[in-house]
Amino acid sequence: MRKIFIVGIVASGKTTLAKQLSKDLNITWYELDSVVYHKTEAGRYKRTAEEQVQVIQDIDSQGAWIMEGVDRDSYRCLYEMADTIIFLDPPLWKRRLRISTRFVKQRLGIEKCHYKPNLTMLKNMYKWTRDFEQSRAGFEERLKLHNDKVIRLMDNRKLDIDVSSDFNQIKRRLLRRNVWLLTLSLLIVIGITVLSLIQFGSKVMSSACGNKIIRNLNQPDGGHFTAVYYERDCGATTGFSYHLSVIEQSSELANVTGNVYISDSEFQISWHDSINLSIQGSSGDKFKKMANMNGIIIKYE
Repeated sequence: MRKIFIVGIVASGKTTLAKQLSKDLNITWYELDSVVYHKTEAGRYKRTAEEQVQVIQDIDSQGAWIMEGVDRDSYRCLYEMADTIIFLDPPLWKRRLRISTRFVKQRLGIEKCHYKPNLTMLKNMYKWTRDFEQSRAGFEERLKLHNDKVIRLMDNRKLDIDVSSDFNQIKRRLLRRNVWLLTLSLLIVIGITVLSLIQFGSKVMSSACGNKIIRNLNQPDGGHFTAVYYERDCGATTGFSYHLSVIEQSSELANVTGNVYISDSEFQISWHDSINLSIQGSSGDKFKKMANMNGIIIKYE
């Protein structure tokens, strides 16, 4: 067990287990979010899928490793490269409880994170959890292809199969955890979480995100509107998305999602005339797709 891929959804305990295994097995661990998003002095940018694979291959060439992250298309090569795949799959209610508990700890400064712990991120984490459950069947099918090296770990307490003596030692340690941790989490959720949600409930939901305008196209023939094509970044967990809004030329783009079109891949825009706006070339998932806006007809090509 020298190349370990720990996979699971939000709040499944991936980072905690990766750190513990790294310490016990003396193997360096890597957070896959840091592979996807590269931070430089000039800022943070998302690597392409090809760049992500190259980084992973560079790590693999150095020997033993532990990598942890969600099931993302761009690094599914890890299923082949790993000699051990650990699927962390706690019960749904425990993951939801952990999300709330972690949110409170981050708001109080007890636990550090690479994103802004506000209501937007809290809402997203519950959404990602729901989305995973809805697409679980597809994930389970991919996992079956590597069933001979999969360990299914339930909430860091139960192993469905035995592996090496190193891992059995960790298993015994996990089994000795005390019940008071769960009790403490419940108290935090009942008390501080409620107070925190009330206190910050009126804040703007988009405060964790930022927009970067890629292109402005004014409406032809002296029209009063402009088409704004922009990139939206909501933190390492969600990544970038691409948006189109039609707003008045005298207005500034607010820190909100697009009012016309939202996609996870880049696209192009052009005006056919003053009332027909065209969107071309988007090949990714579409999260919003309007037919018209402010009397302007939106065409998809």
